Amino acid sequence: MNVIAKYITNLSLKHKMLGIIIFVNIFLVGAVSIFGMNIVMKANNNILYQSIANSLSYSASDIEDILDNTLTLSNIIIADGVIQRQLSIIQDSDNLILRSNAYKSLYTTIQSYFTEFKKNGLNYILLYNEHFTTNTYISESNKVPDTITTKLIDNAIIKDGAPSWSTEYIDDYGLFLSRAIRKIENLNLDTIGVLNINVSLDKIIEDGTKFSTRYDTTYYLLYDKDRLVYHSSDLSVEDASYIQNQQITDYGIITLEKKKYFLVKEAFPNFGWDYICLVSYDKIYNSTLLSYTLYLLIILASIGLSIFLSSVFIHKIIKHFDNLMLKMRSFRGQVSEQIDVGYDYSERGDEFGVLHRQFDSMASEIQHLIQVNYINELLVKDAKFKALETQINPHFLYNVLESVNWRAKSIGEKDISLMVESLGWLLRSTLSEQDDAFTLRKELDLVNCYMAIQLLRFDEQLVFHVDIEDALLSAKIPKLTLQPLIENAIHYGLERNTETCYINLYGKVQNNILYLSVSNSGTQFEEDLITKLSSKKITPYGLGIGLLNIDSRLKISFGESYGLNFINKPDTAIAQIIIPFEPIDQ
Repeated sequence: MNVIAKYITNLSLKHKMLGIIIFVNIFLVGAVSIFGMNIVMKANNNILYQSIANSLSYSASDIEDILDNTLTLSNIIIADGVIQRQLSIIQDSDNLILRSNAYKSLYTTIQSYFTEFKKNGLNYILLYNEHFTTNTYISESNKVPDTITTKLIDNAIIKDGAPSWSTEYIDDYGLFLSRAIRKIENLNLDTIGVLNINVSLDKIIEDGTKFSTRYDTTYYLLYDKDRLVYHSSDLSVEDASYIQNQQITDYGIITLEKKKYFLVKEAFPNFGWDYICLVSYDKIYNSTLLSYTLYLLIILASIGLSIFLSSVFIHKIIKHFDNLMLKMRSFRGQVSEQIDVGYDYSERGDEFGVLHRQFDSMASEIQHLIQVNYINELLVKDAKFKALETQINPHFLYNVLESVNWRAKSIGEKDISLMVESLGWLLRSTLSEQDDAFTLRKELDLVNCYMAIQLLRFDEQLVFHVDIEDALLSAKIPKLTLQPLIENAIHYGLERNTETCYINLYGKVQNNILYLSVSNSGTQFEEDLITKLSSKKITPYGLGIGLLNIDSRLKISFGESYGLNFINKPDTAIAQIIIPFEPIDQ
C-alpha cells in the first residue's frame, strides 16, 4: 500500500490530473449512463412486452369472439321458428308426408346456417331426435363415430338446454358444442331434439392469430381447468406441461430448448378455459442485446473521447508547467545556460504568464547577484592567492620580516628596514579580508609600499611619479587594481630595457568619470590585448594578477561600459582605468 501511495505521490502533475479526470469520467459518465440505460431499456422493454402482450391478448380475444359466435349460432338455431315447428311435427305427427317435408326443411335450414357461419371454423352442424338425424357433413372424414355422438347427445340432454362444450376429442375431431332443443311454443319446454355443432379449433386459432406470421415460431395451448386439451402440433406434450407449470400470471419470458419465447396467458371466463400463446423472442432478444451493445459502445466511445479531449486540454495546461520546470532545471546562474522554451509569456495575463515572468525576473536578478557578488568575490580571492601563491604561511613571513626589520634597525641599515617594513605592510594589506569601501587612497598606499621596495631595488634605473589630486583620493575603487598595473609596467618597462624607465601614475575626472592612467616608457601594448588574453592567444605574465582579472572585476563592479583601456604613444604604453567617480566618506 505504501509503495502504491509513493508511486502516486511521485507521478507528474499531468498524470495525476489525467488520472483524476479519467476516474471521474469513468465513474460519473459510466454510472450515469448505465443507470440511464437501465431506465430507458427497462421502459422500452416494458413497452415492447406490453405491445407483444396486447397483440397476443388481442388474438385471444378474437378466438373468444369466434367461440362466442358459435354459441350465438346455437342460440339462434334452437330458437329458430322453422326448426321449432319442424321438430315438433316430427316429434308429434305420424303423417309421413309432413315428416318428410319437415326433414327437408330442417336440412335446408341447417345448411343455410352452416354456409353463413362456416367462416367461424365450423366443421358441421348436426340435428338429432329419436326419429331422425340430419347433418351438414361435407365428407365422410368429418363424420364422428356413433359412440361419441351418443355421448355428446346424452351430455346435452343432461344439461337441459344449457350449452355443453366437449374438449375430450379435440385432437381427433375438434371441439363440440351440444345443446338440447326445447319446445318454446306454449312454454312447453319439452326436449324435441339435440343440436351438435362441431368446430375446428385449429381453424379458429389460425383465424384469430393471423398476426403470428410476424414471428418465426408460434405455439398455442388450451387448458380446460388444469387439463391440456389442445397444443400446437410442433409442441410436445412434455413441453406443454413444462410451460403450464411456469409461474406466470399475465406475460413473461421463458427458455425452451435453449430458445427464448415470449409467453402470454389469457383466460376465457365464459368457457372456463386457459389459453397460452408463445412467440419466438430470439430476434427481439438479439435486437435488444444489440441495442445494449451499441449503447455500451457509445458510452465507452464517449468516455474515450472525453479522456482524449481532457488529455489534450491538460497537455495545453501542463506544457506551461513543463516549460517552467525545464527553465528551473536548466538554470545554473549563467545567462548562457538559459534555454528558449519556444513560447513568449511576456503578453500573457493569466497565472502562467505571471509565473514565467516572475521566474525570468528572479533568474535575471540571481544572475546579476552572482555576477556582482559571487564571481567578483572569486576574482578578488584569485587575485590575492595569485599575488602570494608561492607563499606557504603568511604569519610566519610576518614574524620573519619583523625580525629582519628589528635587526636592520639595530645595525643602522635604514634601506633594508624600509624595504622590510614596506613588504610587511604590503603583505598585510594584500591578504586583508576587509575589502568593503576600498578607496583610491588605500590603493595608493599599496602602490607606494610596493614602489618603495622597487625603487630601492632598481635605484636610479626607475623613476616613479604620481600626479593625483587629493580630491580624488576618496574615490571608490576595487582593491588590487593599480598595483598590478604598476607591477606590469615595471616588468615590461624596466626588466626588458637597460635604460631608465619612467613610470607615471596620474588621474583626472571628466563628466563624473574617473580616469586613472599608468604609463611606462620603452614598451608598447599589442593590438586588441584583452581579446587576445581572453582567447589565450597571449599568456599572462608570471605570477601577477593579470589584466583580464582587473578588467572583469571593473565591469562586474561598475558595468560593461567601464574597465581597462590600452593606449600606445611613441615609446610609451598607457594602461587606463575608466570607472565612475563615486567618493566614499572616510
